[in-house]
Amino acid sequence: MTAGQGPRREKVARAVAEEPRAADPARLVPLVRDGTLHHCRGRLADDTTILAVRPRTSAGH
Repeated sequence: MTAGQGPRREKVARAVAEEPRAADPARLVPLVRDGTLHHCRGRLADDTTILAVRPRTSAGH
């Protein structure tokens, strides 16, 4: 973990623990995006990419 990731990572982990569907990429990306924008007071100083990857199931789907 790089410096400064702790509190945001903990908030995401807590959100997923409270609502497992928050781990779905369609819900996770906005959660991380909104939290990041809130953390930087609505402005990013540089380009940012948010990527959510879902592990394959044993059936390969």
